[in-house]
Amino acid sequence: MNPGGRCAIITFHSLEDRLVKNAFKDLLQKGWTLYTKKAMQATYQEKQRNKASRSAKLRVIQAPL
Repeated sequence: MNPGGRCAIITFHSLEDRLVKNAFKDLLQKGWTLYTKKAMQATYQEKQRNKASRSAKLRVIQAPL
């Protein structure tokens, strides 16, 4: 990944999310920075239009410069 590049990961299951959260925690110790402090989730309106988005979570981390 290029310096300053961002990695965004969408998970749909809690076990997947736990793996990503732990991997991001390890990367933080190596100088990476969190771009989103908490996992982003779909809005109420999006959940009404798209049932699959109910469990989706987005996490973003940024590579060191």
